[in-house]
Amino acid sequence: MIKISTRSLIEIALNKNAKRGRQSFIMLFGYVQFSEYAEPLIQQIDDDFVQLHILDTIYKMRAEGFSNIMSNYINSKNTGVRNTAKKYLLKFASKSL
Repeated sequence: MIKISTRSLIEIALNKNAKRGRQSFIMLFGYVQFSEYAEPLIQQIDDDFVQLHILDTIYKMRAEGFSNIMSNYINSKNTGVRNTAKKYLLKFASKSL
């Protein structure tokens, strides 16, 4: 049996050389118990390969405190990005003010 640490998975998710290959690894963190990893993930938000996946994962983590960042994406040309940012703001914007 192979034992893989959460730390190893986050390193793969943050490795820009993996390009689209990171998408699945980022989505693995879409649970509340992994919300401690929201901060390193959000630092990759400007990468078009994983932007939607990061926004969706942050929402699924229920990670609060990213309303300012999310508000930058409510006018995105990408429908998925735009809708996910709006969904986050509807749920968490009032809590982070």
